[in-house]
Amino acid sequence: MFNALRKVVALPVVIAATATTAVLLSNTTETNLKEGSKHTFLYSWGNNLYGQLGQGTEKNKISPTLVEHLEHNPVSAIFANGKNSAAIVNNEVWTFGGGANGILGHGDAIDQPNQTAPKKIVSLSNKNIKCIAVGGFHMLAHDEKGEVLYSWGRNNAGQLGLGEGKTGNHGDPQTVSGVEGTIASVAAGRQHSLVLTSSGAVYSFGNGRDAQLGLGDKKYRKAPSKIEELPPNVVSIACGRDSSFALTSEGILWSWGKDDYGQLGHGRTQRYVTLPRRVASLDHEKIVSIHMGEYHGCAVSSDGRMFTWGKNSDGQCGHGHKNNVTQPTQVEALEALNVVVSSADCGDGHTAAITEKGELWERSRENSRVQCRLPECARQSSFRIDCNKCGIGCRTYIVRFGVGWGSVVISLYYKFYKT
Repeated sequence: MFNALRKVVALPVVIAATATTAVLLSNTTETNLKEGSKHTFLYSWGNNLYGQLGQGTEKNKISPTLVEHLEHNPVSAIFANGKNSAAIVNNEVWTFGGGANGILGHGDAIDQPNQTAPKKIVSLSNKNIKCIAVGGFHMLAHDEKGEVLYSWGRNNAGQLGLGEGKTGNHGDPQTVSGVEGTIASVAAGRQHSLVLTSSGAVYSFGNGRDAQLGLGDKKYRKAPSKIEELPPNVVSIACGRDSSFALTSEGILWSWGKDDYGQLGHGRTQRYVTLPRRVASLDHEKIVSIHMGEYHGCAVSSDGRMFTWGKNSDGQCGHGHKNNVTQPTQVEALEALNVVVSSADCGDGHTAAITEKGELWERSRENSRVQCRLPECARQSSFRIDCNKCGIGCRTYIVRFGVGWGSVVISLYYKFYKT
């Protein structure tokens, strides 16, 4: 069984996650209903200790609640990790949640008050931001053309990539140099960063003491360094807390870094892997997407099957037990229910998946305060989160999602039609 998997109440969304749950959905009222119209709203629920739900308070939410501060803005993407969240609105960046270490990007390099409502990063206005990565204490972003890389937040390990001359925290976004080519994607761990270019090259910087930089040693790097041991056709990257992953165009998965719980997927043959290594148990599969939580990961194959591995103390791998899983293993409970997965993501103690039908399935940590309330009997069985029938003619589309520390953030939209 996908240990306490449940089907999430469908709200139109982009998903990104942290120790909270936030969902981007589209909704409307009968007064502005137009055939073919569509819109996205941001909804959130769960743990809100730092204001990471963007509700204007620090009170937990046990059911999806509209983020009213962005109600009239077209939210195109949402990203989250730990106690922080970020949204892209009209290609501009809005952040909210815990304010320590300048991670929110609003100017103070040490500690800012918790930001309980979304606030725009003024210095990134008109920069046409396309993608954001939220790390443990820092964030990365790049523009729509892939020409400029930005970083801000804590920089104790060089995770901002600014070089030897800028080692302190930075509360305002800084421009990062040293990456050759067009930037395609970014990823962030607790204290390290990855950058992928459109040509398939991967750069790393930050804390390397757990081998997470993939450069053959355990040294810190304060500026981007190209990982030469990877093949030249990487199409996707991901970071765990102290681990890193790269997926090639052929669907081959590579990993490196710390492997205390089997989170690298190699069978835990050694504690540290300093250079990228193929995840051999997936060689016979065509993997199309990879996703990492703190200490566990998941991969989705081209035929919609999901594989999980790593730390499993909360049953987050979904195999019906709580033993760590040291190699990628198919989640059979989903296949048994004829669920075809299109995307997935991982938090600290839970995992979520979106099906080809647009349904969101998740496995949540037992007794977690950050998920929707469910009967006790649902905790050790599979469940799904269905769309609430509002009476208005609409179709819901989940665009993207992500999972953080016991939370899920979803971006979706409703497309309305005449009833």
